[in-house]
Amino acid sequence: MPRDRSRLCTGDATPIRVPKSEVPKCCLWYCGSESGRAIAIRLDLDRARVVFWHDDRKHDQVVRLVYSRTNFGGRRAWFACPICRRRIGVLWFYIWGGWDWRCRHCLNLTYYSQRLSPEWRVRYRVEKIRRRLGATGDVWSGEIAKPKWMRWSTFERLLQRHDMHFERMLELENVAFRRIARLVGS
Repeated sequence: MPRDRSRLCTGDATPIRVPKSEVPKCCLWYCGSESGRAIAIRLDLDRARVVFWHDDRKHDQVVRLVYSRTNFGGRRAWFACPICRRRIGVLWFYIWGGWDWRCRHCLNLTYYSQRLSPEWRVRYRVEKIRRRLGATGDVWSGEIAKPKWMRWSTFERLLQRHDMHFERMLELENVAFRRIARLVGS
């Protein structure tokens, strides 16, 4: 149940991410295509040239790259948002936000989980933990068994979090049901 529908979600926009490894002197990086969209990025030492095709319309933009030091003497590349100059790892493109790549803050985008009401946010956490534990079915059905590859300490920690969020989910749903019962007049 979305809480704030006035703001767009990151799922409504197209992202590009900076590669995690050190950027070579020059390379062409192709992000792929989907439903009439294609992205090609040419990375240089100090800038990235982003070419974006959407519905047979080509848009070309140069984005500055900035660097930060890593713990073991390397460096990591970041995009500098063309609008606010903020150092970011992901640039977003939304057709109605203009033909520029921008950071999530400049496009006023939210994450999916930020749009959920408290009841649905807790349920989303429970489902996310269940997926990680390999459980099938919804939150009300199915046994949770330790996956073969998972350490016991990780499994027990996730199971404890699952139980905590599940209890919280039950509390919030009881409050919601009581609120509905009062409105209906039962």
